Amino acid sequence: MSTAAVGGATYQWTGPNNFSSASQSPTITPVASRNAGIYSLQVTVSGCSSNIVNKQLDVSSVPVLPVTASPSATVCGSTGAVVTLSVTNSAGYSYQWKDTGGNNVGTGTNSFGATTEGAYSVVVTDNSTTCNQETAKTTVRLLSVPFADFNFTGSTCKGSTITFTDQSIKDSRGTLIYSWNFDGTNTSTLASPTFTYTSAGSFNPSLTVSYSGVAGCNSSISKPITINNPVVPTIVAGANPICPLDTTALTILGSYSSIAWVGVSGSTTSVNITQPGSYSVNTTDTNGCTSSGSIVITGKTTITPFIVSADPLSVKPGSPSQLSATAGADTYSWLPIATLSSATIANPVAQPGVTTTYVVKAETATSCAIDSVKVTVETGGSVISPPVLFSPNGDTYNDSWIIPDTGSYPDGTMTIYDGHGSQVYQQKGYNNVNAWDGTYNGKVVPDGTYFYVFSGTNFKTATGSVLVVR
Repeated sequence: MSTAAVGGATYQWTGPNNFSSASQSPTITPVASRNAGIYSLQVTVSGCSSNIVNKQLDVSSVPVLPVTASPSATVCGSTGAVVTLSVTNSAGYSYQWKDTGGNNVGTGTNSFGATTEGAYSVVVTDNSTTCNQETAKTTVRLLSVPFADFNFTGSTCKGSTITFTDQSIKDSRGTLIYSWNFDGTNTSTLASPTFTYTSAGSFNPSLTVSYSGVAGCNSSISKPITINNPVVPTIVAGANPICPLDTTALTILGSYSSIAWVGVSGSTTSVNITQPGSYSVNTTDTNGCTSSGSIVITGKTTITPFIVSADPLSVKPGSPSQLSATAGADTYSWLPIATLSSATIANPVAQPGVTTTYVVKAETATSCAIDSVKVTVETGGSVISPPVLFSPNGDTYNDSWIIPDTGSYPDGTMTIYDGHGSQVYQQKGYNNVNAWDGTYNGKVVPDGTYFYVFSGTNFKTATGSVLVVR
């Protein structure tokens, strides 16, 4: 608003909405509908005031028009993508679209096809008043097409949980939504879900990704996976039931990367056991699948009565003792076998050199028994009783020094010395066959008293004298 300049004058403007100004040409910006109405002006010079002049101010308004985008302001930026921006087309208005830099774009209509990213607005002008208004900026985004990808980890065994991990490539400005299908039936919308296959077979899990709120912008991929049945180990026993101390093999068939037996130590496909009981095995097959198997080995019934004896219970080293077990079993097995006449009969003869406990196991097809008997070997000292004299005169009577008890000491050594301490005879394993005949180096020794030493490892050394008389 303005008035002609008057030297030395003051100006008083008033108007709607409490408007007041002392300027010669006041400005109202921005003009709004509330500023419409009658404005008054009075000019005063040297105390003299002019008449009040009134003027009507009319304010024309341009409607605020929202910009709409089709299909949306965010789309896939594939070749030829167009986002159509538009405002309501009204008679008497003209339109000018502007890009991010304020440059005029478009053809002056109420719509504009954006093919590049940017913030777009339109200036709407009332042709009758030339009043105009610029709309708010509408941002157009052209997102790159996503590329679906994923991997999976975990045991590919029935009943195991597999983790699927999203590895898709996307535009960072878009929000991906996920559509998983694991087996044709079970699905998930998580980014990286887990799934447990409850049956074995070949599957093709798939992933489809798209941007939230953006139509026609998706990507899909599927990958094959084979779910394996674990190899379940079946334990086969060499014999069942068994007798305690029996040795029988437990065996599993198949190939495994690891084997761990429970109840018996072992990590191979076959182990030996010697006792009834419960046994199991934990395995990992070549596909990495774990499983287990078990078996109960029962014991045979006990043979009753079952009696084991030895006669006598105490012997000299190497002397015989008759062992006996209850008759009637199909098989017998005695331990230790070294000093037995037989280890597989009910009544072997034992000739131990040291005190020995003999264990026998008797078995039938359905029963067994185990027992033992201890045969004590007398090791406190020699109990030989040699004759005090002999007469090696060639009459075939008492010509050798026969000692009845030496057969009980097969490792005993007899050494004989003359009265001067000189050795005249020595024989290991002294017995009736090699007994001393009263000679030394093939010649008869003089009559007289000779001294003997009988020694060995399992008895106390015996000493004494013998008289040679012809």
